[in-house]
Amino acid sequence: MGTAERISIGGGDVRHPAAVSTAVRETTAPAAPVFELPPLLAIPLLLGLSALLSLTGLGRYGLWPPDEPRYAEVAREMMQSGDYLVPRVNGRLYQEKPPLMFWLVSLASLPTGDVTETTARIPAVLSALGVVLLTYLLARAMYGNTTAFIVGLVLCTTQRFWWEGRVLQLDMLLTFFMTGAMFSLWQWHTQRQPRHLVTLYLCIAGGALTKGPPALIFPVLAMSPACSVCLHSASRWEFFPHSITTSPHGSSVRRFAP
Repeated sequence: MGTAERISIGGGDVRHPAAVSTAVRETTAPAAPVFELPPLLAIPLLLGLSALLSLTGLGRYGLWPPDEPRYAEVAREMMQSGDYLVPRVNGRLYQEKPPLMFWLVSLASLPTGDVTETTARIPAVLSALGVVLLTYLLARAMYGNTTAFIVGLVLCTTQRFWWEGRVLQLDMLLTFFMTGAMFSLWQWHTQRQPRHLVTLYLCIAGGALTKGPPALIFPVLAMSPACSVCLHSASRWEFFPHSITTSPHGSSVRRFAP
């Protein structure tokens, strides 16, 4: 008699394998979350905490060399000359970085008429708030409200993160665009709506205008597995509309056809 057919061993009962499997699944089922904050409460809490950490004492200290004074000077000369297309520092052509951050600093400085310590750092603060929001939304789409709130809370209270969110550097603005690209890619993966592809490529373009070609690295790495799958599973994938098929690295991207 086979093992699965025996009903007793030494006088003891043996449960049917299917019943054992069901019991194992029941005992290993994930527990319900201890708490769950709805988005209408979680988002204001996370953004408020992040803003508090980033804005406190924002203009109480001078611009820190080497980058903050140089970037602020580029924005100041843009405002003085009215030439927002060609960045300059001390009257000389500045070609090291794209102009997007300088445009944002100039825009934030319009109410005061000049670039100050506070207005120079406002774009970084707003970028940090955007990163917290996008990270929460991405985690919520993938794992639910509870995990998303914990992830957002850990992010905005991480020392290096909130410090980068209060200095005139390019990294936080670049992080905002890269996080937006990852969120748009996930939305496309789950919803298949062309508008998410539009936001994906807009975020990649924003990253390129912030820090140049290196901004293409992370989106390309994220999309490469999908491109690899579509090359090996052509029968289950179909091309995007032609206007949005070409990725920044020149490859054709396909989407899964359910």
